[in-house]
Amino acid sequence: MKGYDYAIKRFPFIDANRAIAGGASYGGYMTNWIQGHDFGRKFRALICHDGIFSPRGMYGSEELWFTHHEVSTCYLYPYCIVSNTDRKQFNGTLWSPGENYDKYNPARFTDKWATPQLIIHNDLDYRIPVSEGLAAFNVLQVKGIPSRFVTFLDEGHVYVLVISYTYLAIGVLTGLQRSKE
Repeated sequence: MKGYDYAIKRFPFIDANRAIAGGASYGGYMTNWIQGHDFGRKFRALICHDGIFSPRGMYGSEELWFTHHEVSTCYLYPYCIVSNTDRKQFNGTLWSPGENYDKYNPARFTDKWATPQLIIHNDLDYRIPVSEGLAAFNVLQVKGIPSRFVTFLDEGHVYVLVISYTYLAIGVLTGLQRSKE
């Protein structure tokens, strides 16, 4: 966030009125996180690719190891959303200790969602279930926020088909064009 602010001030050729933010996987989770906070309003549009909408929904995944272990430590500190004294995110299971599943839940802040967003989530993503993308998209639609949902029925968390990259680029560019309207 500080890097974005610095870049906007330092480089006059960057048009802050046309800035777009996005991310995939953990970056998609962070995209959903900023959507619910003031920082998300700095962007014309957001792009979330295979991101977590609600950490509790990750129990629909086949890969709980990521939720219990890898995601529980923020390797990006000090650039992650957690403080120095609270470097664990989900920190274990739903029942022990469990409170971080709510504390770091982007779904908690949907009342503040307002930025147009493109959601890309694939049907064969077993790491982050497609229901996470659909839930975020449904919130955007119910709130009347300009949004699109793109999915590939034959792709997972990582793309393997070249044609998917082509369609993904078309989907992203179409979403960005619509955010200008």
